[in-house]
Amino acid sequence: MAAALALFIKLIPLYVTVALGWVAGRYLDASGRHIAGIMLYIVTPSVVFSGVMAAPLSPEVIFLPFLVFGFASVLAIVQLRLARRVLTDGSASIMPLCVGSG
Repeated sequence: MAAALALFIKLIPLYVTVALGWVAGRYLDASGRHIAGIMLYIVTPSVVFSGVMAAPLSPEVIFLPFLVFGFASVLAIVQLRLARRVLTDGSASIMPLCVGSG
């Protein structure tokens, strides 16, 4: 019972956000564009900031972005060299962008 109560307490902000969105859509004639703008510019930064502040700060956590950047850079260089062998029309330089953008 205590675990269910703790989970409910942690989910209260989510329930409040859903309720506010429903009220805004139902009674204030807010469109999906307005609600999406609020989510993008207000809610998302606050959630990301609170998550960053709650994350433990350790050398592994600090080193992780550099590791990911290095791995993506190596993949991009390998992709460029492979694309230059296969493509001869000059579009090989566009291929490494696929590594960075997914």
